[in-house]
Amino acid sequence: MKGLPPILGRTYLNGKVAGPLDPLKLEWEVSAQSEPRMAWLSGASLPPARWRAQGTIGPHEGKFQGRASWLDSVHVTGEADWSDGRQTGHVRAEVEDLARMAPVLSVAGRNLGLRGRAQATLHWQKAGGPTEMELAVGAERIVVWQSTLKELRCTATATNAGPWKITPCFAADESGGTLRLSGLWDLGDPAQNQLELSANELSVDLLIGVGTLLSGRSLPVSQGKATGRLTYRGRPAGPEISLQAALREFRAYGRPVASLSGSFDLRGRQWQLSSEVSRRKGAETVRLAARGEGPTITEASLSGDPIDLSAVAGSSGRKLKGQLRLEGDWRGSLTAPSGTLKAFFQGVKVADLPLGDGEVTISFQPHEWDVRGEAFASQVEIDGKVFARDDYRFSVAARVVGLDLVSEQSRLQVQVGGTARASGRLAEPSVDEAEVLLTELVLLRDTYRLAATAPVRAWLKKDVFQLEPFELKSGDSRIHIQSTWRRGGELQADIRGASDLILLELLGAPVLAANGPITVDLQIARTVAGVWQTQGVMVLREGFVEIDGIPPASSVQGFARLEGETFRDFMLEAEVGGGKFVLAGSGSLAHGASLSWSLNEVAGVWGEDFEATLSGTGNVQGPWQRLTVAGDVVVSSGLYDRNIALPDLLRWMRERLFAPRRVQQVLRVPVALDLTIHSPGNVFIDNNVAKVELWLDLWVGGTIGEPLVAGRIGVIGGEVTAQGRTFTVTGGTVEFRDPATLNPWLNLLAETRVGSPQGEYQITAQVTGQADRPRVHFSADDPTLALDDIVSLLATGRTRAMAGQGAGFSPAGAALALLPKREAEQRLQRWLGVDRFEVAATQARDTGAVEPRVTIGKELAERLYASASTSVGVQSRQTVQLEYRWSRRVSLLGTWESATAQAAGAFAGDIKFRVEFLRSPFSLMCP
Repeated sequence: MKGLPPILGRTYLNGKVAGPLDPLKLEWEVSAQSEPRMAWLSGASLPPARWRAQGTIGPHEGKFQGRASWLDSVHVTGEADWSDGRQTGHVRAEVEDLARMAPVLSVAGRNLGLRGRAQATLHWQKAGGPTEMELAVGAERIVVWQSTLKELRCTATATNAGPWKITPCFAADESGGTLRLSGLWDLGDPAQNQLELSANELSVDLLIGVGTLLSGRSLPVSQGKATGRLTYRGRPAGPEISLQAALREFRAYGRPVASLSGSFDLRGRQWQLSSEVSRRKGAETVRLAARGEGPTITEASLSGDPIDLSAVAGSSGRKLKGQLRLEGDWRGSLTAPSGTLKAFFQGVKVADLPLGDGEVTISFQPHEWDVRGEAFASQVEIDGKVFARDDYRFSVAARVVGLDLVSEQSRLQVQVGGTARASGRLAEPSVDEAEVLLTELVLLRDTYRLAATAPVRAWLKKDVFQLEPFELKSGDSRIHIQSTWRRGGELQADIRGASDLILLELLGAPVLAANGPITVDLQIARTVAGVWQTQGVMVLREGFVEIDGIPPASSVQGFARLEGETFRDFMLEAEVGGGKFVLAGSGSLAHGASLSWSLNEVAGVWGEDFEATLSGTGNVQGPWQRLTVAGDVVVSSGLYDRNIALPDLLRWMRERLFAPRRVQQVLRVPVALDLTIHSPGNVFIDNNVAKVELWLDLWVGGTIGEPLVAGRIGVIGGEVTAQGRTFTVTGGTVEFRDPATLNPWLNLLAETRVGSPQGEYQITAQVTGQADRPRVHFSADDPTLALDDIVSLLATGRTRAMAGQGAGFSPAGAALALLPKREAEQRLQRWLGVDRFEVAATQARDTGAVEPRVTIGKELAERLYASASTSVGVQSRQTVQLEYRWSRRVSLLGTWESATAQAAGAFAGDIKFRVEFLRSPFSLMCP
């Protein structure tokens, strides 16, 4: 059937018609099966669509009924009646589950993970007057990626050929974001068209999903919220358009972006555009402004702040650091403009190798772009062209002369010189041909020198990458390397000779230092099907490796034999922290490893300031995509001696307890943990707050990037110091009940004896609850003491009665004095740039209440000192004092004190005398 649309492909029909022609009274029935084909699926056949229709036809009346189904998800029904100028009917289409529509979507569309239900109904009727039509569209729980459109409702009505009136369409996502559409669309008189579309905090994923479905391309934007307003008026050939939009907290190419805002106005052929994107809130901003007429740019400019290179897409795997700043201006045709674009690079580093600064300039001509660049003190020069038509073919060449790179973290130095060229296409980014020729390649560290004996050449043609044979020499040792790689995964490599572990330092962090002779004789091959074929051995003798966060390893010995897909006889042992570490076993290059490990009295600093000696055994097993490190670890001794100050406590609470958990992917391939950690004792905390001994019974799971902790830490005994008062810890536990939260439950018990003029009291403190919401309960051996009396005793050594006050007492103020604050005061004093910062519990003169008081002091001039203090209690009061040192023995004081409920504010002046008495040359008192 040639007249059918191409989308239907091949269609099979079966029908019949019966009945008289005079008078006309026919009954008909048609059934069909169509095999659709989609252009973006390269003409591939899709599951057939089946449809069926039947009806009657008379001289002045008729009736129609039909139904169709496709993909077991799309169902269409319709019916119509007409008689003597009257007619009515409807068509209803429903998609039960959008997930079943995947076969008809582009590859990008299938990756959206669409799910949900949608329907549309068109109803019309005519009863002697104009035909009235109504279109209703609805959807429920449409899922795009991980975002859900909770509901969609839209209705449009029209009469005959009049305008379609769109009553406010409404859509809402699960987080409360909304989308609204209203206006008129007139097919008869397009000049009357007017539409308004507004979004408020709508999920960006939903908008990008629509764009992906319409374009058939994956758009590199996800997450975040969108807010904006679009108005449209007039004919499609010359409309008036106004757009203001903003995205916030989204991701572009997988990288976080704080905001993107912009506006666009079109009046006839005149248009104006402005936009601004910020990687961080209020910082690292790039601005674009342009205006023009029709397809011609009258003026366009790009400017902005320096941008962190580590945030640029594709830079993380290369450990690229530094800053990039863009600026440019152009004009002319939208598709072939003229102008310049400049990129300024500053402080560029690859891993920890500093490269320096650079500049690249692109000069636009209507059909050709010239690229010129110079970087790193003219040691690198770039020259290229881009042909701005069709697929935007490019060619670029680079020359490197005596580039000397020195590692910042190690003593490694790399010297490089040579040329490079490449050509390809930018429309669908690809490199067709490339070549690199290194005339100089030298690695230096101290007296060690490793250099290429001849120029090193590598080239790429279409799907083949070839690293031609070359040799690296150091003294009497040589290593021969060659490799071929084909797109699709096919690989061949040959590595033979002797070298040094210093090459590991090229990886940068976390490798801090490495050395030791290594002998290699390997032939490696991999087929397109992913099958490994290897042969050879590797031997390491007397090596040294230092990795950040792990004790240095010396006397490193290693051996491995590769045969086919497997490696066997693998052994790695080293002296670490005065003990021994061993890793041994076998595995498959394709499927995973089966290794065992052991630690024997290995001492070092683990985690943050925790010195410990560890022993244990376990295994490393599983597929390479998710290795699991399991085993038992015994802590024979441990010490945590870092002093705790108030800023440390606040930072820990903010990062660990009150902020959402952050998952730090340390490795590209997650390594799972399944470790038990035991210690019967001999694990100590010895700092400014506590001197206690602990026992451990913990399980650590999850992954290295996101560990989970369960189990208990117990207190055997010890002492805790608060504000000069020592508490004896009699026992208790810290229990991790929920492995995911790292927020343990506390049950700690301590006691102290407090002397006062009324006698000596034994006070017990019990801490319970979770670490982010601890509860402290005080009790005393004297049951008549109230809680306020106990807190006052601990803070000031006196009960409330002895302090001569009652209701005005502030237990919170007294308890504040129990905090370990000396280091906190010193650190805050430095942060604030003052000479004095003090938190103390003081007694109010008028009420006798014990209240917390914060005091800040600063020397304003050589003889002028100012201090300000405020108390927080039942009544807040502020005091400001100025002291002028008239001489070494005389000072003038001025004081202001704020008003309270019991006393008015006051000013005062004082004269302070300082008299020194002669000291006796001897004393009967003990020194």
